[in-house]
Amino acid sequence: GDGFGYVTEFLKPDEIKKRWGSSGMQVPEGDPILVSDDTQMAIAVHNAFRDCLEIDGEIRPDNLETHLRKHFITWYHDPKNNRAPGMTCLTSIEKLEKGLPWPEATNMGSKGCGANMRVPFIPLLHLRDSAWSVEQLGIWSQFQSALTHAHSTALAASDATSYAIQRLMVDYLPAERLLSSLLIYARKRHHDYSKSYLGTLWEKTPAPDQYEFSRKGWEECIAVLENVQAALVSDHASVDPCDFLGEGWIAEEALGVALYCFLSHPDDAVAALRMAVNTKGDSDSIACICGALCGAHLGVEAFPVDWVERIEYKETLEAICAYYDVEDANAIRIQAYKESLLPYFDLEAELKHDGKAFRLTREEVLELISLRKGDNFKDMGSPETAMVIQVVRTLKCKWEGFPRSGIMNYTARLLKTPSRIVENLLDAHANQMAWREGGDWRYYHPYPKDE
Repeated sequence: GDGFGYVTEFLKPDEIKKRWGSSGMQVPEGDPILVSDDTQMAIAVHNAFRDCLEIDGEIRPDNLETHLRKHFITWYHDPKNNRAPGMTCLTSIEKLEKGLPWPEATNMGSKGCGANMRVPFIPLLHLRDSAWSVEQLGIWSQFQSALTHAHSTALAASDATSYAIQRLMVDYLPAERLLSSLLIYARKRHHDYSKSYLGTLWEKTPAPDQYEFSRKGWEECIAVLENVQAALVSDHASVDPCDFLGEGWIAEEALGVALYCFLSHPDDAVAALRMAVNTKGDSDSIACICGALCGAHLGVEAFPVDWVERIEYKETLEAICAYYDVEDANAIRIQAYKESLLPYFDLEAELKHDGKAFRLTREEVLELISLRKGDNFKDMGSPETAMVIQVVRTLKCKWEGFPRSGIMNYTARLLKTPSRIVENLLDAHANQMAWREGGDWRYYHPYPKDE
């Protein structure tokens, strides 16, 4: 994205049209396509997290700060750092190089988009270990911002940008649900403040406490997200999105304009990027974030092969992708836990119906097992009520039309427990729920006897 928008970054729309025609810039220029400081710094952030994992074996506030400082300084002295980098990044890193503690080196008043244009690789950490929650990814996104841009809105916008990418890429969230999901997340994070990473940063501001410091940043992000929501239902097709969402020089606006471009063309990465780069705003950062959203949602196949082949740092970017193309450590643990419960099931149990034998496959049984361990078994032959309900509901749906007695008997054999125990557990649950919540007990029973 920033390789496409770098050329138009400081041009007004009429200047863009004068140079490239009435439709504006349509394809990225150059071979290679030169990226801006956005991708360069995103690579630096990735390198810092990689070193935490490869050198130290974990990510902590102290070692993350050490590695971010190191790679930011390396970028600062890179001969290729000649792509109009932001002054906030440069001045803060100069202070970091002098050895100042990061809370003294950072710019407390800056919420420039340099904070969040460099987060796209952080959500990829979820692919290495899904035990890292979106909130943890958000805290790390805030912290990398805090070393240079410590305004609460810069922190919140970095968190929100990371969240949007993660939801599209890891959770396969439909694009039409992204904005509402972002608003819910922002309101949930409203007063969150990671003291372990941010320390007493808030005390350097007029905010009365850490929660008010955080609230202000999220409020500004929420306002922009609501503006995007309103703009998407209006007819702005021929208008520069910077006219009604801001020009993207600051973090929350860069996210807002990028979101608008992406959500205007959720299934067309090229169209989304063309909208982003032909704006009067900070086109490389807007397009950088927009490109990350498009890539998270559609994959690299959404971009012309010619663009992918010509991009600067191609080998580096491919190596980063390869680094995250690993078996998820948490997924391995989950699979191991589920397989440890297979002996609690009789995988040879069958249900005979109309002269045929039916059974659940090993994979289908694994899908029945809850990640909440207490919802499965007390011990061998003693299934928890939640497990019995899950099996009965699954079978009733899968084998619709089969006799109730057959499904109940198969459930009992599968769970290695007497049929009367299965019936008693289901009845007791239905009666308890009816007593607690009100209404007919049948409403709470997965398969009442009179059905």
